[in-house]
Amino acid sequence: HIDMFSQFTIVLVQSVVLLVGVQGVQHDPRCAACAHITRLLALTLNDTKTELQPAMNSQHKKDKTDRVQKAQTKRWLKQEYSVSLSAAVEDELEIVCTREAFSSKRVKTACTELVEEHVDQIPRAVLDDTGAAFCSRVVKGCDEAASASAVEQFARKTRSEKVPAAGSELTGPDKLITRLVGKTAAKAINVKDKHLLLLLFHSPPEGSMPAFAYSGAVEAFHQLARAANTTSGKELPIQFAQLDLRLNSLPMELELPDAEGCQLVLWLRGDKGEPKMLPELGEKSLSSVPADEVRSRLMQLLLTLLPGKQGRVLRKVVQDLDDVKKVSDASAKATNTISSASEALEEARRLSAFDKRPKRKRSEAGPEKALRRTQDCEMCGLIAMELEEALESAKEDMRLSHDAAIKKQAYIEGVQKAQTKRWLKKEYGANMLAALEERLDGLCSNSSLHDRACNTSVLEDSILQSSKLRFPNGMRSDADTKVAFERNPCIDRVKNRCMATIEAHAEDMMRAILDGDRALCMRAIKQCTLPVARLFNVSYHGLDNTMPEEAAQRTAGAEAVPKDEV
Repeated sequence: HIDMFSQFTIVLVQSVVLLVGVQGVQHDPRCAACAHITRLLALTLNDTKTELQPAMNSQHKKDKTDRVQKAQTKRWLKQEYSVSLSAAVEDELEIVCTREAFSSKRVKTACTELVEEHVDQIPRAVLDDTGAAFCSRVVKGCDEAASASAVEQFARKTRSEKVPAAGSELTGPDKLITRLVGKTAAKAINVKDKHLLLLLFHSPPEGSMPAFAYSGAVEAFHQLARAANTTSGKELPIQFAQLDLRLNSLPMELELPDAEGCQLVLWLRGDKGEPKMLPELGEKSLSSVPADEVRSRLMQLLLTLLPGKQGRVLRKVVQDLDDVKKVSDASAKATNTISSASEALEEARRLSAFDKRPKRKRSEAGPEKALRRTQDCEMCGLIAMELEEALESAKEDMRLSHDAAIKKQAYIEGVQKAQTKRWLKKEYGANMLAALEERLDGLCSNSSLHDRACNTSVLEDSILQSSKLRFPNGMRSDADTKVAFERNPCIDRVKNRCMATIEAHAEDMMRAILDGDRALCMRAIKQCTLPVARLFNVSYHGLDNTMPEEAAQRTAGAEAVPKDEV
């Protein structure tokens, strides 16, 4: 009996050890990732087949009436059909790692690695219906049973409110904000043709909106949504949405700067990387921050990241909205007249007391404004240099093709020659403009611009030391001691003034550069002089190290500059 009991105990222990071993198996996240990739691509393949089938059937019936071309048509259709299926699978592969299935950070990382390593083999395996064999080959031990277990191990449960009924998902005072829940967030993030700006917040238990401290962020978000709504979706493809983290979870693991508060998160279309956030990780929260400041920071983020044309559209619609608001405020103020005699008397007394205050001297009126003008003048010149370089580079790229086209058209009859030359000139100018738009896109964050203005190796007696972007308060302190140059604050000033200058003068600057007009900065910015605008242009100053007279009055008419023919 003792021997039988011992044997039974041994068998029981072995069974427990085996059971624990099976339950404790840690699968390779690459196995789960591969299973998800092949499954999602197979779904896309089947959906595409379903979409194309009616057209195939229709063409097949039509071919019955034309036996001569039937074989050729069938071959053509088969080839076209295969190309369409391959294109659909390859398009999905580009964004597959952003799908909800990859909510686990480890599985998402594994997905990115697999796609990079096997970008050509994966579509072929899906089209040939050999996805399971492919995963078993590229991931050790990843057979069908192991892949199912791995998917279950790395599955991430999503909390979600009830999905809003169709037509009731829009919220906000103007019904411009899409209310997302856990089950709908992934689809919104993965839209191919739109950016997503998401108000992500943790509501208090008694409400469904961010806490009152974040009202500035909410107001700025809604202002921007109203401005964007005045354009077509093609001009400014941004979806504005919100998600309450108290009742829902994101479809992916994401470290947030203020998980218990409020943040604005931007997913750019086609961007497989992490989203951009305001505030950034490590920055102070948006609690108690005024709406104007939040909107300014949000605009700076968007203008830095959006393509050039979309950024310019955004600037314009926000400016138009501000202009309308100013007119409305002025009208309201004009109609809000003082109704009683006592109020009128009090207003008169207040104005009288104000009139008796000592007048400030003109020189004391706005030193900060004068500094800002000088910085903008320098910045305008810096941007002009970047645009001039972009124009010359584009001209060089186009010169050979342009000259060859003109020579070719010399053989065309005289009736068509003038028209052809006009067409070529128009196309040439359009290419030049596109080159300038491309250079402006992201210019304020470009290291080449920062290096021009904030170079640390500038000599002490260099003319660049007079720059107000480099030394806003001069090279000498009040105690007449030398002020050390700091690169990072200089870069911050350059970014700030660059954004402001582009926002105010982008279109005019591009037109001026194309026309060879170098006097724009002097016309656009009050008290801007050519020496200050060309401060960072070495070829302009040559060997002359004389400091420019920053306070010199601008002479009537700008310096004549020959115009380049475009």
